Amino acid sequence: MDFRRAAFFVWEEIRDAVAAGRRDGKGGAVFEMFQATAGLLSDGLYIACRALFAMPLPRCRSSGRWGDGVIVNPNPRESKAMPRKRACLAIDAIAARCREIVRRTVRHAVGRPATWRTVGARGALVLLAGVWGMVRGDSAEVHVDAAYTGAYTDGSAEFPFRTLADASAVLMPGDTCLIHAGTYREVLSPPRSGTAGAPIRYQAAGDGLVVVTATDPVENWQPGADGIYVAEGVEMPLGKANMLHFRQAAQQLARWPNDADGDPYTYDALKIRTEAGTYSDSYITHDAIPDYWTSGVMFWLGAHSGCAVQRAVTGYDPATHRLSFTPFPSYWPFGTHSPNRWENGHRGIFYLMGRLEALDAPGEWYYDEAARRLHFMPPSGADPREGGAEITVRNRTLNLAADHIHIEGIAFYGAPLQINGSDCVLSRLHVLECVNQLITDEDSAVAGGAAVLVYGKRNRIEHCLVEEGTATGINIGMNADDTVVENCIIRNFDKQGNHCSPIRSSGRRALITRNRISGSARDVSRCTGQGSEFSYNEVFDGLLANTDGGLFYVTGNSVPVDVELHHNWFHGAHSPDYTSNHSTGIYLDNDSAGYLVHHNVVWDVAWGGLHFNWDAIENKIYNNTFWEVGIDPDTNEPWALILSWIPVLNGVPTDVRDNIIINNLSDMRPWWDSGAGAMREDETLDNTFRNNRQAEQPPFESYESLFFSLRDDPRFVDAGEVIPGITDGYKGAAPDIGAYERGGDFWVPGPDWDAERGPFVIGSSRLVNLSVRTALAEAQNLIVGFVTAGGSRDILLRAIGPGLEAFVEGFHPNPRLQLFREGTEVAVNDDWPAGLRSSMDDVGAFPLAPGSRDAAVLYTLHGACSAHVNGPGSGMVLVEAYDAGGDAGAELVNVSARNLSGRGNDVLIAGFVIEGDAPRTVLVRGVGPTLRQEPFEIGNAIGDTRVAVFDADGGKVAENDRWPATLLPLFKQLGAFPLLPGSDDAALRVVLAPGAYTAQVSSADGSVGEALVEIYVLP
Repeated sequence: MDFRRAAFFVWEEIRDAVAAGRRDGKGGAVFEMFQATAGLLSDGLYIACRALFAMPLPRCRSSGRWGDGVIVNPNPRESKAMPRKRACLAIDAIAARCREIVRRTVRHAVGRPATWRTVGARGALVLLAGVWGMVRGDSAEVHVDAAYTGAYTDGSAEFPFRTLADASAVLMPGDTCLIHAGTYREVLSPPRSGTAGAPIRYQAAGDGLVVVTATDPVENWQPGADGIYVAEGVEMPLGKANMLHFRQAAQQLARWPNDADGDPYTYDALKIRTEAGTYSDSYITHDAIPDYWTSGVMFWLGAHSGCAVQRAVTGYDPATHRLSFTPFPSYWPFGTHSPNRWENGHRGIFYLMGRLEALDAPGEWYYDEAARRLHFMPPSGADPREGGAEITVRNRTLNLAADHIHIEGIAFYGAPLQINGSDCVLSRLHVLECVNQLITDEDSAVAGGAAVLVYGKRNRIEHCLVEEGTATGINIGMNADDTVVENCIIRNFDKQGNHCSPIRSSGRRALITRNRISGSARDVSRCTGQGSEFSYNEVFDGLLANTDGGLFYVTGNSVPVDVELHHNWFHGAHSPDYTSNHSTGIYLDNDSAGYLVHHNVVWDVAWGGLHFNWDAIENKIYNNTFWEVGIDPDTNEPWALILSWIPVLNGVPTDVRDNIIINNLSDMRPWWDSGAGAMREDETLDNTFRNNRQAEQPPFESYESLFFSLRDDPRFVDAGEVIPGITDGYKGAAPDIGAYERGGDFWVPGPDWDAERGPFVIGSSRLVNLSVRTALAEAQNLIVGFVTAGGSRDILLRAIGPGLEAFVEGFHPNPRLQLFREGTEVAVNDDWPAGLRSSMDDVGAFPLAPGSRDAAVLYTLHGACSAHVNGPGSGMVLVEAYDAGGDAGAELVNVSARNLSGRGNDVLIAGFVIEGDAPRTVLVRGVGPTLRQEPFEIGNAIGDTRVAVFDADGGKVAENDRWPATLLPLFKQLGAFPLLPGSDDAALRVVLAPGAYTAQVSSADGSVGEALVEIYVLP
């Protein structure tokens, strides 16, 4: 019996009744009601309740009998006497409600209905045990299952609640809500808080995907003309936030001209006419605009290309081809981005949305609000009658106003998550398509909202995948102090092209660390809150549609904010050709002040590695590495590393000053270009700029593989200045120049996990077969390693020689198989026993001839083991491991083998089979050069390996002959031994659909030598 929860029902109802009674002057009667129903409560329980609920509850002061005297408040400062007779007048009014409460209480406690006669003693027992449980801090599990169809529900595993709301209503501090697989079409809104020591938890039960969605399906589709389907009687209630989704992807509101390539960041927009009289801040002209555009929405990106806006279409004149719209205001960002501004050879680009006549391309939709009619042309010729089409009908998926709530392992779809509570934890969530709306006639440069809105304090978001949306991904509000965002992947936001970004933080003391943040029309990251830290993040793929922004972009007011930006990678910022391609790495824009920027790497950007504008002051730039940070297309000369714009504003010159730049490394280019128009200023006069160095060629271990650690070059190694708190722990005689210390830790930013793009993966898959085929020499002992994780599995192991006769020439005549665990032999076989034939048939292994000299064993494996294959003679051998069943959560996760790899049929080959209905991520490594070094010291190891993955039809899926530094966190996650930085070993990460695959390891130059092949499957 869950006495604690049952008691809480009564306590909560009593508390509400007390509050109501105070309002109508009858609050004291609640005591009488409570005594009548329970009978066994004492003053001590009242004291406990008052402490637990942090509110005064009435009690009786009498001459020895309950009910005599007066009802008083236990707080003498608030004492208000009330005659017993007056108090008792309330009893009849609440008696019926009380009886129902107690009946419900007992029913939840004992699992069956109760009569009034059973309530007295049992109800008292429930209440007493419940209060004791609250004092002891007991917790309970409450189950919710959307698929449950039974009539009776009590939150148990056998009788789960059907909705999150029903489960939430009974959760108390310390409780856990286990959410079973299914789709929950409601807002998760916890009604009460947990405590610091006893949070309330919501987590997936582990039996499949849990999705909380803001969408409802549209089912009454009827086919129409030209591949367009129509659904009648559809209610889309959210206005600008209305959205049609299909197969977990937001669709395109009908537009002209069409989206030609499906890329949300290539706008496929048109330039307007530029002659005098064809444009203004309220109209544009284009000769190809269809006549029907008398209403709708105009997307507009001005020639400056810094901020897109949307305006309501107010009319169209077919004679002049003039489109009218809501006028642009004069203030920023509208004045800067209106059609009146000429830049980059044009005045702006546009497209139009929201007319039925424009619905003519796959993926487009239109909603007729007056007729309640939805029109849709599905992508790829799909039929929405088969399912998959849903509309957004709720404006939130999570409304978290309570404190101390932990949510784990849940997917949220279709509308934002809002966190007003404090001390909450969001872990292992998938947040997909949770911000999609129009920003028509909005007056802000950051209009559009966010997928995750954080307003409370001390909240933590960890190991979450937050992806796809028109506006901001995660927004940390200015009052959201001490927020932590860690180990997350945040990608593909700001598709509308304004100043939104995948992450924006203005709260004090935010910690944004170990994340991978990517994909934005403009800026990718922003962090401005006092005392915040932005560290160990990989930030890339920005400025995909806009310009004059940065991978990290901030503005300020010339007041230092004490934000530390360190140990990040920033790369990949190139704007489209309709812009000036002013795409920067770290952009400390207008009046930014007080940023400490150190140990970052910036590369592959179009317009300078670092930017200061206006009165940017008191920023400190230490030990950063900048490489390939832009070429001026007009002169074909490199941009300066640091760019500054210092115009005269309101008659006062601006001035970048009092900044410190020391120990930075870059390629060859001017160091600093500062000015406005024809005016230029030498910024080294009022800023500290010293001991920054450049190189003509990459001075790194391997720029191609992203190993930015320095080679042994005295121009940069031990050439830096000592900066307390920045260069502490340096190796050698002095710190090095740039972001990495030679001989120190080679840090790689970003999370310790990865995720593929795409919709929620509904299903599962596992490895069911691992194998290695290689040549076995006379007297050689071939060692093949296998690993299981998550429990024990029965593994059928085979060493096949004669069984290969039909497949290869030169098979091994008589392989012998030994199995070792932790150095101890646990199984051995020379010639396979006939008793294993049924096991071979069960796992689908190809048959062996009766009495053949092949070897096989069946062994229950937990963890790692090694199969040793040897025997008289030489020839080709195949070593296989088949999953033959076992613990539900366990699986094969790794195979490895080392042997000679040659040419043709003599290459080292590992095979594996993925079974199930979902893709699986696999790491494949071909190790050679690292084997030459300690602790292996294999002198004949291949000097330059290549690894290739092939499918069952022989098609090459992936290939690599060099491994990138970005795989280092994955090596650590999987327990794979480290490879030498910049070595010619090969490794690749690939996502594979269920099926059979082979991985081949060979020498890149065709030579013969020892190699190690490894296959890891990711969790």
